Amino acid sequence: MTKTVALQLGAGEDGRRRLSEAGLQLVPLGDKLQIGAVKFGSRAQKGGWEQGWEIARVKVPTDRPTPHWFYLPAVALVALVWFTQGLRMRRVLPAPRPA
Repeated sequence: MTKTVALQLGAGEDGRRRLSEAGLQLVPLGDKLQIGAVKFGSRAQKGGWEQGWEIARVKVPTDRPTPHWFYLPAVALVALVWFTQGLRMRRVLPAPRPA
């Protein structure tokens, strides 16, 4: 079972201190990382963190824009080519003559 839980960390330079202030103590076990202790009444406990959970991944928000914004210029370019080809086809094809 996988569960995603968020935790707001305070400002600071040292990651261990920030985690400790939030109420978490992490324990490395070989190539895995588990929660060793959760302080009573801390932000971590209020957020639903529990002792013994394995940390699978850490997601950190970035200041970069989402990669989906790169699709916008591509769609605009396709629309421009489609529009210009439509204009060209109207100029090339002769108008139908009445019978």
